Amino acid sequence: RYAPHTAPLPTQFELVSRKPILGTPEEIAQNPRARSAKLRIARRTASAAGGVVTPSDLGMPLMDLPL
Repeated sequence: RYAPHTAPLPTQFELVSRKPILGTPEEIAQNPRARSAKLRIARRTASAAGGVVTPSDLGMPLMDLPL
């Protein structure tokens, strides 16, 4: 509400279809978990991808994992 006005970022994706693609009856018969699967499609635009996101940007703790 009181934030300064910033220029909107260019869209990175365009929606191909608003409706998701669902599994066919044959696919659901072979794989019952396909009933809940919904495939959505987007196409990348010519605009540049967003910047690099680090774990600290997301507030994630760093973990010391053995290699």
